[in-house]
Amino acid sequence: MIASCLFAREVFEINATITWLLCISVIIYSVRKSNPFNPTLWLFVAWGVLFSNFFSGVMYVPSHLQYSEPVIYIVLCIVIFHIGYNEAKDKNIKFNKYQVNLFLSKKSDNRFQYLYTVLGLLSLIGALFICLDIFFLQGLSINGGERRGQLQDLQFSAFATSGMIFLGGAYLSALSLFFGGNKRNQVIGILSFISLALSSMALAGKQGVLIAILICIYAISISKFFKIPIKVPFFTKLLLSGTLLFFIYYIILLSSERHGNVTSGQLLDESLILNSSFKNDMSILPNFVKNTFAEFFGYYGEQLGTFIERWEIDNYVSKYSIIEIPPRILGPFTWLERQLIKIFPGYVDLYQLKDWVKTIQKQKNGYYGLANWQTTVLKGVKDFGFLGQLIIIFFHGYISRKLYQRIGSQISLSTLHMSMFNNIFIVYTIMMNFLGETSAFFYVIIILLIYRFEKRSFLNEKRNATLKIVYM
Repeated sequence: MIASCLFAREVFEINATITWLLCISVIIYSVRKSNPFNPTLWLFVAWGVLFSNFFSGVMYVPSHLQYSEPVIYIVLCIVIFHIGYNEAKDKNIKFNKYQVNLFLSKKSDNRFQYLYTVLGLLSLIGALFICLDIFFLQGLSINGGERRGQLQDLQFSAFATSGMIFLGGAYLSALSLFFGGNKRNQVIGILSFISLALSSMALAGKQGVLIAILICIYAISISKFFKIPIKVPFFTKLLLSGTLLFFIYYIILLSSERHGNVTSGQLLDESLILNSSFKNDMSILPNFVKNTFAEFFGYYGEQLGTFIERWEIDNYVSKYSIIEIPPRILGPFTWLERQLIKIFPGYVDLYQLKDWVKTIQKQKNGYYGLANWQTTVLKGVKDFGFLGQLIIIFFHGYISRKLYQRIGSQISLSTLHMSMFNNIFIVYTIMMNFLGETSAFFYVIIILLIYRFEKRSFLNEKRNATLKIVYM
């Protein structure tokens, strides 16, 4: 359907703004009644938005780009994911909506209530540790643009490192705002969102903000689809809405500071990535809306252009083979690799790790450059080769379907968060490897520990039930 809208633009010469609005409308209409646990929903939305932004005509696309070959490979990756997903399909599976509703509506188990509290408080402590290290111990600038440059070669202290680990608990405890079942959980949930905001601002980045928004969308979508009322007081809703609006304002402000432009509204007007016709169409909008659009297209559009350009400049087809062996064993796990470097400095020489600042400075001429995200597909070709990546994507689709079946037949705290992590990971495929984030890596570890605990509890309950039957 999106392809039809883009084709119609070329044939009937439809205005770029109208084409983009049609594409986004198609995406929203297509997923309006979809199950939010379904990973293919998030895959469709993420890549659909990226393709719509880039090809609708609202963004400037350099004439030298030869995008047919790399775009075909991206589409092939998406198709392979669906093949793996459908290969795992169980015809007898039925999504137990009553069980999901019961699990999310009831007051949480006391053990999990304690877990929410501990993880939520740890995430807040972690965010404060990060702020302490960056602003007081390191003495970095308050200006986000300047601080971003200062962070390039910065060696974090133990405070910031431990803070990023503690922050992993925020992803789990944030959902307690919506499905915690009591007021204490709601407070913990709000603290988790504040933790993500503080860490993002301190690191002059936007990852915590984006994740917070995704968690809100995920929770609200579950509530709407399964008709689960979110019993949050009006004041808490107001506080959450204000926090999210502040997130958006922060993103716009940070982008303005990075571009040396703090004048309201100029972020869109002076943008080099948007076509003049789209800027003219947006001129009637308030300044804060214009800035939001500029940030949105910069965040979810440029990486496709970067992918296509690097594919051609670096000559991927001849440079990389069908199967590649990852150049660094721990490359996808950034935190683990950093700790290994501290213990074994020879790891840097063994794998010849690049200084990315110097690499960007010496890169070949190109419109987009290396500083932008390049999607996980480009990195996957480097690490695993063309066929190797397709095999991994096939199994990712297969596992995603199995997880979807599991949460449908027997929802638990671990499967709920496995699903959320997997869906966020899928959204991040248009940008970068989500697992490379330190907090995300430890979020996965927390989920696995919960799963282990649930499994042991289930086995103990089953054994006790069996013993009871035997001795009756």
